Amino acid sequence: MSFLQVGYTLICALFFALLEIQIEGDGGWAKNLPCWRIKNPLRKIIGWKEITGYHVFFWVLFFLFFHFPFFFGFDFNLNNELIILELLFLFLFVEDFFWFVFNPSWGIKKFFKKEIPWHPKKILFFPQNYWIGFLTLLLIDFLRRLAFS
Repeated sequence: MSFLQVGYTLICALFFALLEIQIEGDGGWAKNLPCWRIKNPLRKIIGWKEITGYHVFFWVLFFLFFHFPFFFGFDFNLNNELIILELLFLFLFVEDFFWFVFNPSWGIKKFFKKEIPWHPKKILFFPQNYWIGFLTLLLIDFLRRLAFS
């Protein structure tokens, strides 16, 4: 990943977080939105009690947006796919963090001090799934560098 790619991804995460604050308000995890919900089969790993239609469709949309370059001349190969996946994981957990930082109902102090219902497990002050996302990002980066250096 280049500095430019990371920077652009962080800017996109910021603006989506600001949009999502407008959509969700203080009701995180689509609490007040009229969407379907199913019990999360991966709850022990990720921690979320449920998965919402709102989040599933956004995750699919992000996956498609991040693969957009492949349809306009970016070479589709394993190295580039792994870069895209790294940036996607970075986007997902940074966007979620920005939601808390910039949401007037939360803010950074509440993020670190208050229990977050949809992030029930914290490790070293951060939700468990942030660590899973970050470690996945590092693993993908390590494998990409190992295979393509």
